[in-house]
Amino acid sequence: VEAFLKVYVEGMDPSPADHTWMGSAMAAHEAGGEPALRNSCKVTIMNAHNLRDADFWGTSEPYCMVQVKGKGERWSRWKTPNATNWKDPKWNHEMRVACKPGDALEFIVKDDDKGKMDDVLGKVTVPADKVKDGFVGELELENTGKKAGEPKAVLKVSVQGAEFDIVDRTVVAIQETKVVIEEEVKHVCCGIR
Repeated sequence: VEAFLKVYVEGMDPSPADHTWMGSAMAAHEAGGEPALRNSCKVTIMNAHNLRDADFWGTSEPYCMVQVKGKGERWSRWKTPNATNWKDPKWNHEMRVACKPGDALEFIVKDDDKGKMDDVLGKVTVPADKVKDGFVGELELENTGKKAGEPKAVLKVSVQGAEFDIVDRTVVAIQETKVVIEEEVKHVCCGIR
């Protein structure tokens, strides 16, 4: 018995916003720059204040990591370089963070401990609505390990430019593909009327 399956694949054409992004991405590429990721936002981790010194010997070497909340995979994490000022580090580190609509971003400040697990100096989450709308300001860190009455540890960040459009024609074809199977093939092959 031979059976044949005839399939049609239909994709959507790029929107005007997609054409605009593609033009700017091509211009950035031609100029030797990196085009912005789609489904991403620009994050700047500026500084922190009132961190604790987590090292028994010497001083902490703090860095800040940002990740999509709820995704522990390494591919969803970005981090700053280590700072030398342990109490009030200044990073001013800008990055593009891949995220989807509805994603919250979690910021975790850690002490880089060579040869052992890094100490958490504090963490805070920027909710999904602020990721979408943008946010610039200081956030009070939680889980800082500080004692009651000590000054609160804060982290200053900027989250802006959330881009949540699908651009690449391949992605469009994969994500928004409509497969139409002829009725007679369904009937012959699968017994569906």
